Amino acid sequence: MAAKLKVDQLETVDGTGNITVNNQLTGLTSASMPTGSMLQVVEGTLGTPTSINSTSWTDVFNATITGVSASSTIVGFVSLQGYLTVDNSNYTIRMREGSRDIGGGTASGSMESAMFTNLRFTEEGHTNFFIGNNFTDTGHSGGSLTYQLQSKGQSAIYFARSQSDSDVDDSRPKLSIILMEIAG
Repeated sequence: MAAKLKVDQLETVDGTGNITVNNQLTGLTSASMPTGSMLQVVEGTLGTPTSINSTSWTDVFNATITGVSASSTIVGFVSLQGYLTVDNSNYTIRMREGSRDIGGGTASGSMESAMFTNLRFTEEGHTNFFIGNNFTDTGHSGGSLTYQLQSKGQSAIYFARSQSDSDVDDSRPKLSIILMEIAG
């Protein structure tokens, strides 16, 4: 025999409302979810292979999430593929949200505090790179949050393509930023 649970009323975790079950849940909001609950997932991808040749920070691509609460944590996963062509060059990639550096460490020597990753190409010829990285952000203010991947270098850096190949095909790795909001 199957067990049945019958109740007159379910109350939200914070006690501010009721949850009604009539073949669906109503009254259950992301604000009433317990700490650690995943509230939402969004993805931003690089739509077109691109190259950047700038010694100043330049936008590559981004992902936007509308945070439910300033007390939540945003967890991000980044997947990149690219191509470098010049010997003895430095390339730096960073993540920003508004004017805030995300996922960077402390400045040391030639390493910048905003660094998400630093590539140093010392070999002759050309090289491909693949980067998988992640970050957490607990210092946001909620609302609409755009996480912007930026790059700069001493010469051109190619994303999702080689120096001479800008065609898009299904065999290329997908460059993406996946953002998850976790209830705080």
